[in-house]
Amino acid sequence: MSYRTRKLKTDATGKTPVPQAFSDKDGDFEAIKSIDGAMTVNLTGNSMEFYGATVDQRPAANEVPVGACYMAVNTQDVWQSNGFQWIEV
Repeated sequence: MSYRTRKLKTDATGKTPVPQAFSDKDGDFEAIKSIDGAMTVNLTGNSMEFYGATVDQRPAANEVPVGACYMAVNTQDVWQSNGFQWIEV
């Protein structure tokens, strides 16, 4: 259902909208909750960029998604994983 057809959530007075976000999953607005004023954020997906001071800190090429890049910050050398080995780019 579209957010355009849903009513905003309000406080106990029924007049003032509360902080909220639209949930595509539920098809409705959800109040944003916080702990001591800080909101919780859930990230999904995977990281395609990895950084370390040296090449010795680079993870194994088969432990990262294919296409992921690693940069050794001290030298600025960059490699890309093909799923089996790191290829310098």
